[in-house]
Amino acid sequence: MRSFSQFLYESKVSIKKHKTLRSELFNTKTNQLKPEVRKQMLKIANAWAEFLEIPKSAIERVDFVGSSAGYLYHENSDADIHLILDLSRISKCDGLLREYLRAKKKVWENQYGKDGITLNGVPAEVYGEDIDDPRPRLQARYDVTNNKWINEADPEQIPNVKDIEIQTKAEVWEDRVEDAIEDEIENIETLNRLKDRILNLRKSSMDRGDEYGESNLVYKVVRANGSLDRLDRYMKGVEANNLSL
Repeated sequence: MRSFSQFLYESKVSIKKHKTLRSELFNTKTNQLKPEVRKQMLKIANAWAEFLEIPKSAIERVDFVGSSAGYLYHENSDADIHLILDLSRISKCDGLLREYLRAKKKVWENQYGKDGITLNGVPAEVYGEDIDDPRPRLQARYDVTNNKWINEADPEQIPNVKDIEIQTKAEVWEDRVEDAIEDEIENIETLNRLKDRILNLRKSSMDRGDEYGESNLVYKVVRANGSLDRLDRYMKGVEANNLSL
């Protein structure tokens, strides 16, 4: 297992509260999206909608959400572009439709690469979100379609983060992933349980409406440092071996 000093040296991200919004994306004097960034976000969202083959009647708007829309971003934070949909206009099978959206997102990432589409160097990530999905109370959310804030991040409501504590807890999960890979664990159920426990770090915070909850921040560090991607790649290899003769 890595020492704590090793982990801090290897870690790629540092969670901290900034004094301004991301200058790559915003005019930091007006806190509005830069016109060229907004234009490109709409272009990306339109390409995503066409890729999904979603009827225009089901598209409500395009939102920009998450860390890069607020003050608690890090150097690897994505620009999360959400296509806001009325899923009830597409199908009554909500679960099947959401699984379709997740599957298409993976195909999109395989086609363009995880960081293949960028906005002034910030990786753009796309999602399909139902208009009635619950949203964290403090989550920054910008209406790209109408060029206005839905919920502007308030730096006064964002806690001061103790980065070392977040990094320490993230190290535990990163080491569990590395141990599973190094030990060549081939039980896919065991690997799925590990992945689910990491994903639940975020879910537990978001279910409470707490965008800045410690568990969610730990998840962000683990994800940004690449552990989830490494686990996914390893699991695909295990699944391929299990299906091979």
